[in-house]
Amino acid sequence: MNDGSNSTINPYDDIVSPLTVNDLLSPLTINGSLQSANAVLADNFSNITATIIAKAIHDHIISGPGTPYMLTSPAPANDPWGKTI
Repeated sequence: MNDGSNSTINPYDDIVSPLTVNDLLSPLTINGSLQSANAVLADNFSNITATIIAKAIHDHIISGPGTPYMLTSPAPANDPWGKTI
């Protein structure tokens, strides 16, 4: 095995080809080692939703048994001229 080319005209025998981002990341996402951006966002939104629901249930339990869970209604919406919609 040679460390280089035996040619005196071109002493380099390496073949170089450009790689794209997909060339590098696709095998990792297919393998499952790396999540796609969409999968990461879906996972984050799922965690946020679960946290909000757990906090609401926790706050309801802390307020005491038999206490009705009250949903607050949003403030009435106004059109650009200040009239309630």
